[in-house]
Amino acid sequence: MLHSIEKLVRAAGLTAQRDADAPAGSDLAYNWSIVKDWTESSRYERNTEPEAKALIDAVTHAANGVLPWIKARW
Repeated sequence: MLHSIEKLVRAAGLTAQRDADAPAGSDLAYNWSIVKDWTESSRYERNTEPEAKALIDAVTHAANGVLPWIKARW
């Protein structure tokens, strides 16, 4: 089963909150733009070290990471 983070955000009723918290040009919006393209199958693709580090940072960054943002809204 493939998951889309955008579909999950909609299903959780968090789209408006995410859009308010991540306006265009913000660090959080940039991180969402990286994370939204990840798929279950993309974990098997070869990426450069900078690409891998960018994904990890986009997910985990303490102030503007996608995972901390989600955890704050559980």
